[in-house]
Amino acid sequence: MPYIDNEQRVKIDPLVEQLRDILSSMGDLNYTITRLCDAYLSTEEGIRYSRLNDLVGALECAKLELYRRVAAPYEDKKAQENGDAYESVKELREVPEPVRSSDLEKPDSAPKNSIWKRIMGS
Repeated sequence: MPYIDNEQRVKIDPLVEQLRDILSSMGDLNYTITRLCDAYLSTEEGIRYSRLNDLVGALECAKLELYRRVAAPYEDKKAQENGDAYESVKELREVPEPVRSSDLEKPDSAPKNSIWKRIMGS
């Protein structure tokens, strides 16, 4: 989750701005991410499955959040500007109203010998 509290942002943001000013290629960015991951694994706690799992999860969530917040809106904007490439999406625009539970008939109460009545002893 990239939405950390402001105290941490104040510490981290100046370092990110310094990196932004010196990174000149995707290779530089990839190297920086790799070194940050390695630094995380090089602490006293070392390499453990749970730490690898946390690290992979953080990278995956960062990727997904970048896509959700930046890439998808960008693609939507370009589709509006240039025309949609997906003909099938037109079908999704005419989706019927969802059925609400209040529209359904309410079933009778569970029979006296139902599994829940036997389990609960009622």
